[in-house]
Amino acid sequence: MATTTVIGNPIVVTGTASSEETITDMVLHVNTIRWFQPTTNAHLLTLTDKEGNTVAKFYASANVSENIEVNGRINGIHVTDMDSGELHIYTK
Repeated sequence: MATTTVIGNPIVVTGTASSEETITDMVLHVNTIRWFQPTTNAHLLTLTDKEGNTVAKFYASANVSENIEVNGRINGIHVTDMDSGELHIYTK
């Protein structure tokens, strides 16, 4: 199943991804990345930039939302693995 992305603030990504999908290729100033309600322990969420560098990696505890504070610029955001839940990317 593919992800669905709604551009706004926050950028909202739903669905699942097992291969790389582009969220945006724009340079963004990101404040916070939040993963809401992953459904199963050990589910993963991995985000990379345009160059393939890991931006954020989450390991789930069932139904526990997690935050990563970024407060910096990211050159493009791609999801390479999203097993469940909903992703919110808050920009400046």
